[in-house]
Amino acid sequence: MENKKIYEALVKIGDELTQKLINELSAQGHTLTGALEKSIKSEITEMSNNITLSGQFNFYGRFMETGVPKERIPFYPGSGNKTSKYITALINYSKLRFGLDAKAAKGRAFQIAYKQKFNTGMPTRGANFTKFLSNTLQNKHDDITKQLNEAGAENIKKLLSNMITKTQELLW
Repeated sequence: MENKKIYEALVKIGDELTQKLINELSAQGHTLTGALEKSIKSEITEMSNNITLSGQFNFYGRFMETGVPKERIPFYPGSGNKTSKYITALINYSKLRFGLDAKAAKGRAFQIAYKQKFNTGMPTRGANFTKFLSNTLQNKHDDITKQLNEAGAENIKKLLSNMITKTQELLW
């Protein structure tokens, strides 16, 4: 492997980013089941003379990153639908988060749905509870640059810019 130092730096960066993402999710209160945290993985691939660090996490993590505007909340009161995946998910959430029985959880689920649909969108607690990925990348930018510089990587700004751009393209 020609780029051993860079490869080793990327392994370290991937591990650090994974831990920082988990910490940021925890700081924002997104730790109900631990499934999102457990899904965060980094991977390094090498082809020809290129080494790429990429990451992945469960699909719903994108909503923890970007939130959901109220116009996109899938709740339609008065529609006549007997079941709703959205309400079912909120019932389950309410049971887990608040320790409620089925009847109380259903009431709480509808409270949350009305608030998200007609008031705040998701999350209901404001912008400080989104952007776990963006915040982490921004906070680690200088450290990543330093580690890659020390490993002898060239065009660091271009690499970081591409990483951030590709991340944003995947989320939006």
